[in-house]
Amino acid sequence: MADGSVLITGSSKGLGESLAIIFSRDYQGVILHGRDIQDLQRVRQRILESNRGKDVLCKIVQGDLTDSLTLERLAEAARGNDVSVLINNAAIISKGYVSSFDEKEISYLLNVNLVSAIKLTGKIYPHLAARGGGMIININSKSGLNPEENNSLYSASKYGMKGFTDCLRMDAKKDNIRVIGVYPAGMHTSFHNSVGGHSEIEKTMRPEEVAEIVYRSTCYNSVHINDIILERAR
Repeated sequence: MADGSVLITGSSKGLGESLAIIFSRDYQGVILHGRDIQDLQRVRQRILESNRGKDVLCKIVQGDLTDSLTLERLAEAARGNDVSVLINNAAIISKGYVSSFDEKEISYLLNVNLVSAIKLTGKIYPHLAARGGGMIININSKSGLNPEENNSLYSASKYGMKGFTDCLRMDAKKDNIRVIGVYPAGMHTSFHNSVGGHSEIEKTMRPEEVAEIVYRSTCYNSVHINDIILERAR
């Protein structure tokens, strides 16, 4: 079993849920986060059922990442359960041209997708450094690499996440903390459907396969993977 626990934001469904399931098999525990308690409890039950006969911790932290109390509760859970892997996965999307966004929408999206990840990482980083190392995985998007019409606000948050990830990777080397950026294309999730992607759903990537690739990237001792860029097979 791998050392320590895993904390995954936005793990009540989609890719976050798939990441929680696969990481629970080899890590001592998983800390789930999301806004919907019923979804979180469902994922927790899946984890317990898939790990029958093993003593696996599965803790739930419910709350909005724009709330400082939620971030502090996550940081406390990370310290109290010896988190060795932090996965910043939570994100929301909003399509449209810049003139269509109001100030509240702009602030909320940037806070969820970027600012909260920076704040949470800052709170958990000292724990990872004190334990002698760990891993931070930032789930980004192809929108953080390639411009796309009608996608300026979401792309801004994801380009910002790329800059944060790249600089953090350089800073974290001294503390034996590995930093990975993950850039997937559209996946077969409700997140993809929320912006009209259901018409191409048969071409999308399966979150279980993406989660497996992310998990395998953490398994090497002499090799570090900086970025994982995932394209659709079709």
